[in-house]
Amino acid sequence: MKEPLPPDPINAPDPGDPLVPQAGELLAAIVASSEDAIASKTLHGIVTSWNAAAERLFEFSAEEMIGQSILRIIPPELRAEEDRILGEIRHGRRIERYETVRLRKDGSRVDISLTVSPIRNSFEIGRASCRERV
Repeated sequence: MKEPLPPDPINAPDPGDPLVPQAGELLAAIVASSEDAIASKTLHGIVTSWNAAAERLFEFSAEEMIGQSILRIIPPELRAEEDRILGEIRHGRRIERYETVRLRKDGSRVDISLTVSPIRNSFEIGRASCRERV
């Protein structure tokens, strides 16, 4: 197995250079450009972020979803799932590759594989990433 290369102090970016993206900016760009639908929500299920892939998959814009309940995309008969998901997040547990169904804006159903991860910060929010199952 190859050893990892040591850091290159000569060609390493200068973190003080205004043209070098900071970690938060870089992560935001990764989320924004991801092909996975990524959203975050509070522990009360209120959407706090919604990326472009989520807009394409569910057909709701970020403006339509941010500040709204995530229940907007959960079929009525599956809403108990959200209580279980939020309970897992409250306990700091991750949910991986959970196969379920969500709703598009037009009411049509979409089969998804959902991963939900707790985010540990001062807002105590969770992040969900999902992909349409084909």
